[in-house]
Amino acid sequence: MFGYARSQVESANDYVKDSATFALAQPGRRRMRGRAAQGFLQVMTIAAANLQRIRDFLLERDERAGEVEDGITPPVARTRRSRRTSARTRLKLREARQARRSRRGPART
Repeated sequence: MFGYARSQVESANDYVKDSATFALAQPGRRRMRGRAAQGFLQVMTIAAANLQRIRDFLLERDERAGEVEDGITPPVARTRRSRRTSARTRLKLREARQARRSRRGPART
């Protein structure tokens, strides 16, 4: 149920904590003392990371627009089928698997 949103949040956390980008996870990068100062630096770091991601998105969008103007068509993204099934469907599938297994007989050793 929360797979997509959680994945997005974890990706953002990884981006901000990565030592190659903003290194929020490294205490040595935050040289101020006190909770308020540490919180302020964390907020500013996250704001800078958000601005960086927005800038990267806009640059990529402009680059794609230039490719379309040059006659290069971008590939069409395929959509994934929903993996969510109802409890009733899962139970029917489980019963069908068990019925197939019971028809096969005992396992060979």
